[in-house]
Amino acid sequence: MRVSLMAVLLGTLTSLPALSQTCPPFVAQSPSTFPAEISGRMVYERTYADPNRPVNDNEASDIYLYDLASRQLTDIPTASWGLRLPLNPVFSKDGKGVLFSAIRTASGGQELRDLFYWTIGSAGPAANLTGAADGSVNRQRNEDPKFSQTGEKIVWKQQGGIAVADFATPSGVPTLSNVQHLLNGTLGASTEKSGPVFSPTEKYIYYFGASGSAERVWRYNLITKDKSTVIKMPTKNGLPAYYPVDPDLYQLIYVSKLDASHPQDKIYTLSLMTSRSYVWNGTDCDADNSDPAPIDEDYFLYSRGPGTSSTHYRLFVGQLNGGQAWDLSSLGITLFDGPDGDLKGADYTAVRP
Repeated sequence: MRVSLMAVLLGTLTSLPALSQTCPPFVAQSPSTFPAEISGRMVYERTYADPNRPVNDNEASDIYLYDLASRQLTDIPTASWGLRLPLNPVFSKDGKGVLFSAIRTASGGQELRDLFYWTIGSAGPAANLTGAADGSVNRQRNEDPKFSQTGEKIVWKQQGGIAVADFATPSGVPTLSNVQHLLNGTLGASTEKSGPVFSPTEKYIYYFGASGSAERVWRYNLITKDKSTVIKMPTKNGLPAYYPVDPDLYQLIYVSKLDASHPQDKIYTLSLMTSRSYVWNGTDCDADNSDPAPIDEDYFLYSRGPGTSSTHYRLFVGQLNGGQAWDLSSLGITLFDGPDGDLKGADYTAVRP
């Protein structure tokens, strides 16, 4: 979403002047009304319990690529490359590759989470972007990657802090350079930073981190590189706010709660001009609404659940202007193979190389 969407957002999202609110019953739209213009590709993760691992360490995941035009499902074969728990998949801006994080086993047996880049259609394996020199600072935990608007930079969470680097594919080989380690934190500590994303001009990085007992959305000025320029973005009534996405000069989308009596995640837009938050008017109290990812100026992907209609998270398409939503599983398409699981962390591209 860019500047032209601001008037639409302010007119169709619901302002939040009061703490207590009611939610309309959730009604998914008929598959026959699914927007025909949404015909690009998605990448996303499926998480589930692995029965072959100990109960206290049985989390597993796969990542998939789905083409909405051809209705073709591709299981990105991370397990065959020796990777475990792949998460956070995003498309490169040219649509040629997928960037994600995953755990690999080092030569000494240590499990390390790195960033990987897979060229779509190649046999692989995916290239490890952060795995050089196991004893160096690169050996920190690397996750939550995002491309800049131009696709020439990457920002990611590194060991509770934030790192940025230049990204290029000289001779087809994905490479990071000029790595900068910013806003250092400690995993699990109150200083931990997560979910970083560039502003369109690359002047700011938005992220979320703890402030006291609650999460807050912040922004960091990359030009001055001064930690004092980190700004606490306003939220209402002390509720947590996290996962900022799609910032522009006037607004950003994030996730929070509706109020103290509704603990489920909800999707919001924050006006950077007025510092007012607006809840998406397609939200509902029956289930979590989280992981929003823009499709275009009016539509976005998100995860919904679990609720009364499902025990797992499913992928939906939401419409900002009007509050409508479509359950992708109702379109007669197969979004994963294997046992059931939670579908989250989706990204979309209309670009076809």
